[in-house]
Amino acid sequence: MSIDREQRIRELAHQIWESEGCPQDQATRHWAMAERLYAASETRPAAASARPRSARTRHPPKPATTTPPKGKAQ
Repeated sequence: MSIDREQRIRELAHQIWESEGCPQDQATRHWAMAERLYAASETRPAAASARPRSARTRHPPKPATTTPPKGKAQ
């Protein structure tokens, strides 16, 4: 394992640990999760991540509903 790869996995595992509230006895699970995240980031196609945000497909927001809640008489 290269030093850069190991360091990045260590950082990811630490972030996962912190995000879960710093639980004890979870280092193995956090390391495995970090390895999967690292591997996924390495296999992601570069062209897809290089597209500008404006070129990505966006869905229009859903319209707000205007019907009153059920059970409320007016």
